[in-house]
Amino acid sequence: MNKLSSYKNLIKTFYTNSSKTVDQAKATIHPKFDDTKQENVAIKDYCLREYNSRFGKLPSRVGDWGCGIGRLMTAYSELDIRVDGFDVSPNMLGFAKERCPTSNFYEVEPDGEMLMWPSCDYDLIFSFLVLQHNCNRYLRLKNLESIRELTPNGLAIVQMLFQPNCNEVDGFHHKYTENAVAHATNSVADCVITKDTLGDVYEDFSLFWDNVTFNFQPNDSVNKFDKNHIIILASWNTALFIFKQVLTPIL
Repeated sequence: MNKLSSYKNLIKTFYTNSSKTVDQAKATIHPKFDDTKQENVAIKDYCLREYNSRFGKLPSRVGDWGCGIGRLMTAYSELDIRVDGFDVSPNMLGFAKERCPTSNFYEVEPDGEMLMWPSCDYDLIFSFLVLQHNCNRYLRLKNLESIRELTPNGLAIVQMLFQPNCNEVDGFHHKYTENAVAHATNSVADCVITKDTLGDVYEDFSLFWDNVTFNFQPNDSVNKFDKNHIIILASWNTALFIFKQVLTPIL
């Protein structure tokens, strides 16, 4: 097994083994999971506001990429919007189905591949506290490719960690440009965007979307994040860019 395959297996195994019970899953997803209702609603409002500002309406079909047990999906429960979930952990998907019984759920591999793809497109896909835990640029790009294929005429909203004050990364974390194969995940070895890699972020998203914008969220933002974050908004309206022709994995 090469290093990239080992890292993919580590991600899959970690999120599966750390979600054998609901309480385990909650602790893995957010240290204060049961106190995040205000944050969940704020993120939902933000996503819908951004979509409406571009399309003049609310989305009818939404996807949560890295849904966990449905933390953010439940914020849509009172709206007439279909919300489906995607995650690497079959255990978390099972708990999410209990919380959101009318939604469809799809198991995703760490490289964005799925055994079963939805039969429909999505107006909006959001991904919060997900791709920042993947420190391999190639795997993140593969995830972006899958997200784009699911939103051919819609909007993708992706959140990641942003360090605005310097271009160095602390601890076991990795810069956005690295194809790292870490020995841990889930906040232990994360991907961090620094000011000197913003161009690389823009370049990666522009492989799949025509219109890419950044929204910087400070510590005291409405979303109640405890760190600086960057939210990348991407929409697509041209022919499919064939990803496999321009990138090969770093082993």
